[in-house]
Amino acid sequence: MKLDKSPNSEQGSIVLEATGFAVLAFGLIMTLTIQVFEVEKRVIGLEALAKNVMRHSLLNSDLDFEANVAEFQNVDPFLRDEVVSASSTCSLSSCSRSGQLVWLEISIDGAKAKVFGVIP
Repeated sequence: MKLDKSPNSEQGSIVLEATGFAVLAFGLIMTLTIQVFEVEKRVIGLEALAKNVMRHSLLNSDLDFEANVAEFQNVDPFLRDEVVSASSTCSLSSCSRSGQLVWLEISIDGAKAKVFGVIP
């Protein structure tokens, strides 16, 4: 059997081509998986931050959510350098009735975490 070594030859090694394709596909899948885990880590940190801020605000009757978000954000090493925006359904003056439902939404870029609490 004579092998043609010219570049225009149609003959090749299926093992070599399959291995090359498998390495490229594995690299792509690993890159996407790492990116998904980074986003998930950010969302989990954001949810924990929102829950801690809501718990702290309701237990201490301190409904200044923006200040509490900034305070708790400095504790989390993953969120320390991020720009976090917080919004709530009530302000300091309007959240005075006991039993009132309060929603807090915290977001970074496209990730959002929303929690609620009841004013004691």
